[in-house]
Amino acid sequence: MPLGLEHDNTSSIHFYHSDQTWGEFSNFSQHAVYLQGKIWRTTEHFYQAQKFSEPVLQERIRSAVTPILAKQIAQQLESQYLKANWYDVKEKVMWQALAAKFTQHPELKELLLSTQQRNIAEHTRNDSYWGDAGDGTGLNRLGNLLVQLRSELLNNKEPQLCAE
Repeated sequence: MPLGLEHDNTSSIHFYHSDQTWGEFSNFSQHAVYLQGKIWRTTEHFYQAQKFSEPVLQERIRSAVTPILAKQIAQQLESQYLKANWYDVKEKVMWQALAAKFTQHPELKELLLSTQQRNIAEHTRNDSYWGDAGDGTGLNRLGNLLVQLRSELLNNKEPQLCAE
């Protein structure tokens, strides 16, 4: 547990950069996942690749050296190749990525469970959908999905990995 928070079970957990406190919750953290018969370097790689139906585009993103590069490649392709139903399935895809990450890495599962009942927020001004918009006005869907996953793990449920 991060230094100084051992006895603080009430404050919200804020994360963003993978190399900072609670950075393991970031999709950029260096925790590979095995999904759809392949190893993905990060959950960001998996998430970004699922925006596209074409296997060659997915593989291009999967093989990106870094998660930021995977995201940049996806952004370049979105205007032309984005799945028609992406906005309907993107949360299911994120759930699939998170469920894989926190069940395939026991130390991450333990870390998530250690947060007890605390709120979890991706704290950034850069994203008001997945994050909290930096001031709490964002939807914080990533943090909310982590809280939901924690709840399922606490109740000894195996989270479903289906994406669509």
